[in-house]
Amino acid sequence: MKLKQISKEDVLIFKIYFFRELDKAGVKDKVKYQKHDRSFKFILSSRKEMSDFLRQFLGFYIKDKKLEEQKNNFINENFEKRESDVIYKIKDTEIYFLIEHQSSVDKNMPERILKYSLEIRRAVQENQEEKKKLLVVPIVLYTGKRKWNVATNFSGMQIKDEQYKEFIIKQKYKLIDINKYTKNELIRKNTKMSSMLLIEKCKTKEEVIDILMNLIELTENQDRIKWLEKIVEYILPDILGENKNIILKILKGKEKDEMDDEWFETIKRNEAKKENKLRKEGKKETILEIIKNMLELNQDEKTIMKFTKAKKSDIEKAKKELQMQVN
Repeated sequence: MKLKQISKEDVLIFKIYFFRELDKAGVKDKVKYQKHDRSFKFILSSRKEMSDFLRQFLGFYIKDKKLEEQKNNFINENFEKRESDVIYKIKDTEIYFLIEHQSSVDKNMPERILKYSLEIRRAVQENQEEKKKLLVVPIVLYTGKRKWNVATNFSGMQIKDEQYKEFIIKQKYKLIDINKYTKNELIRKNTKMSSMLLIEKCKTKEEVIDILMNLIELTENQDRIKWLEKIVEYILPDILGENKNIILKILKGKEKDEMDDEWFETIKRNEAKKENKLRKEGKKETILEIIKNMLELNQDEKTIMKFTKAKKSDIEKAKKELQMQVN
């Protein structure tokens, strides 16, 4: 029997499910699993996304074909295994990019970056008969809410004395601080990374929903739409709550946008099947309920009509039932 090929996406989904179940069971692990951290790492596992990231956030124009993802397990001087976030190498060069994702301020970041850079150097040169020179470009992707008030150079952790300045060790890292970008700037970048950063930038559930709706409306690429579905399904369910299914329905409609009326008819058929099933339990779910939910999410009438194919009268009816003022 031929086994099904398991994709990176399948592995990511399994990991998120597995660790969520551990959390439910109250199992504590030494290393806490971070869903959002894994999401960033998964995004940058794509050479295309990595190329876009380097271009948009650092101004490095490197074609994706020139990028090679590297093995990222290292043993440090204390014989402790650690896994960095992402490491890429420019093909046919000894230039490496190290990307670390931080969701909180770390005062020791300059020292950590210096150690990581030295670990990469040692690991690369270990099997080289003639030790080649190499360059590590460290990048810290910060998505926390607090101000990043840590030096971006290891020299900032040393005594500044003019007499001994030649002995200062310099190891700089580039800080990509989510707080330095506006929502409009990130929307214009239009990549998976910028979309994930937009979501991270949100402070409330309402903001997350609003950003998702903006992304859905602007996104035409089918791969990106399917990716958004996975973000909603596996990364954001705790934040979205009962709104998750509504947004997934909208995404499914966007995914089949080329079918327009056919998609709407499919949704109506599916809703009719649900109605028949739920009627036995004295419950009812209709397109009208979806309109109500979208109104409660502060979506404008134009957006609602686009994604539900509703008429003006349907929206007015939903508003009346919600005891909202009809314009």
